Amino acid sequence: MAATSRVLLRQAASACTSVSLSMMAGDVICQRIAGEEEMDTSRVARMGATGLCVSGPLSFTLHHVFERLAPGASAIAICKKLFLTLTVTAPIQVTSTLGAVTLLSPGKSTADAEAKVKQELVPTIISSIPYWGVFHTFNYRHTPVHRRPVMSSLAGVFWNIYISWQANKDSSEAGQRSTVTRGYEASCEADTDSSMRNMSDSSSSIASARGGKEGAEECQAGMRAGKADGSIWERSITGPCSESSIPS
Repeated sequence: MAATSRVLLRQAASACTSVSLSMMAGDVICQRIAGEEEMDTSRVARMGATGLCVSGPLSFTLHHVFERLAPGASAIAICKKLFLTLTVTAPIQVTSTLGAVTLLSPGKSTADAEAKVKQELVPTIISSIPYWGVFHTFNYRHTPVHRRPVMSSLAGVFWNIYISWQANKDSSEAGQRSTVTRGYEASCEADTDSSMRNMSDSSSSIASARGGKEGAEECQAGMRAGKADGSIWERSITGPCSESSIPS
């Protein structure tokens, strides 16, 4: 009995580690495909922790339970296990994975996790049917039960690219929106500064024009007055009018 328990523990540890590495690899590839400038290592760690502590144990346990409910590799047994996988495993795995990744994300709450699961559960399950249906037909037929989680983790590298995108796309889109918003705000500030400078230049030009007009009017008034007292008012080149007295 003790030997059997140790064997199961080793198999479970191997399965959980494989699933964890698979989810981390899927997330790394997902970030590269998305064109991220810097690798988000905390996100990779969240995916790995979810695989090690949530998805891995679930996968190992459900494979053993389904083998007891539908033992063997006959066509009927495989069909039963496929039905259980798509109707039981898929909802549990998708819900637990999306929920765990969301809860491990900074600033997220249980309400955020619940909203994430409600939003992505059905589309993700529908997407999983053709992929995992084909794979598990082969897996149930040719792979021993204790190796099935490991085989699933190998196939799961490609699936986890999609799962990583589904689980983290809100934060990625938020980061993109933040970058666009910062660029837009900087553009607006530059446009505002340019407009203010143009307004200032226009105001200065208007003020200069007004000053020139007033100066000309003063000069004309002075010249008219100068005719009466023998003084001549003339406009200097550099600015204001100056008075030159000429003896009569």
